[in-house]
Amino acid sequence: MRTVRPGLVLTAAGVLVMVLAAVVASRYTPFWFDPDEGCALLGRCPGPTRDVVLGATWVLEWAGLGVVLLGLVRTGLHLRTVPAPPVPRPLPAWAQAAAGVLLGMLVCVVLGWFVLVAVLLSAPAVPAGLCLYWLAQAAAVTALDRHVGPAHRSALSAWSAGLAVSALAVAALVATAVLAGSVRALPVVGGAALALGLLVRRAWAWRAGLAPPGGGPWSTAGAAAAVLATTGAVLLLGDRADQPPGAEPPPELAAAAHPPPARPPAPREPVDAEPAPVDAPPACTPDELTWGATGWDAAMGTRAVTIVATSRADHPCHVDGFAEIVIAQGGRPLQLVAQPGAPTGPEVPPAARVGLAPGDAAGFPLVWKGYGAAADEDSPQELTVILPGGGSSAVPLGAAPAPFDLVDGGSVRIGPWQPVRQAVRPH
Repeated sequence: MRTVRPGLVLTAAGVLVMVLAAVVASRYTPFWFDPDEGCALLGRCPGPTRDVVLGATWVLEWAGLGVVLLGLVRTGLHLRTVPAPPVPRPLPAWAQAAAGVLLGMLVCVVLGWFVLVAVLLSAPAVPAGLCLYWLAQAAAVTALDRHVGPAHRSALSAWSAGLAVSALAVAALVATAVLAGSVRALPVVGGAALALGLLVRRAWAWRAGLAPPGGGPWSTAGAAAAVLATTGAVLLLGDRADQPPGAEPPPELAAAAHPPPARPPAPREPVDAEPAPVDAPPACTPDELTWGATGWDAAMGTRAVTIVATSRADHPCHVDGFAEIVIAQGGRPLQLVAQPGAPTGPEVPPAARVGLAPGDAAGFPLVWKGYGAAADEDSPQELTVILPGGGSSAVPLGAAPAPFDLVDGGSVRIGPWQPVRQAVRPH
């Protein structure tokens, strides 16, 4: 047993490195359910330090995985000369397959929560969670195979089979979660993959003359077919459990089962209907516009507001293109990435020209990812709008001293001009 210990120590050390790296990464990753909390609340993200730390945690994750594999190789070199213990209760193929299904489902239900927590903590935590799942399941599979499966030529054979079968099951689970997006099916898929892996190992043992009585190719193939058929039937019945017989799910239920990705809130339009187009050849100058901000909104960590310009000229004029903005705080301009973009996505919409008769108004949306408590909430902010033709204007922001919860390095999407029915009250 002493010769096995170095391999076990290496494997445990590698797992520990991966877990510690995942914990560190979680301290620099926003909470999935509230980006304003977590690292943002503690002032750890965003920023260059966060990028350096996350990059280092990824290096530690892969280094830890390398140490784990090195430990497994070291253990395998020792087990190569250790004889396999006798199988106390060999089972027929169908019984071993059933035991594999039950074991896979049990492991998925018990250990699947750890992987789910890893996914929610941070991206570097995912390899650590999957590695722990793989190793724990491999130990369970090896124990099951040694008690009820075919005989092995050596302890290395039994140990390697457990790692390979567990890896197959983990790959099936990841593929199901990523490609199918189904969480409810994971225990069934994990159990089926584990059973099929054990049956493949059983067929390999039969070719080597190690299968127990009644463990020929036909019984193994029949057990595999039964596993596949049962798994398919269970998954199909699960998909149709909430539907009337012979009916397709209504669109609203299908949309609820597979919701689209959450989209940022669109700024509230301060209009009821678009006014008629106005023929206005000259561009409005800053002195001919009165500015205001309205429709402040927030959801899922994203903020939005509409900047409105009301014409006070005595003749028609127009605004077009994309305005530029400067947000200063405490007398210092914030270093922001402000660029054209749609309110609901990163795509850049076409610029629009809006003609304004005297008293008419036009507005454009600003959308940004808020930093919550990580931003300065006390120092007064000033918003300056720069028109495409030149000239700038200050925009009153209301009573709140710092309505833009932004920090240096933040980004703001600037939407195109749109006509509005009523402008905000001039300041």
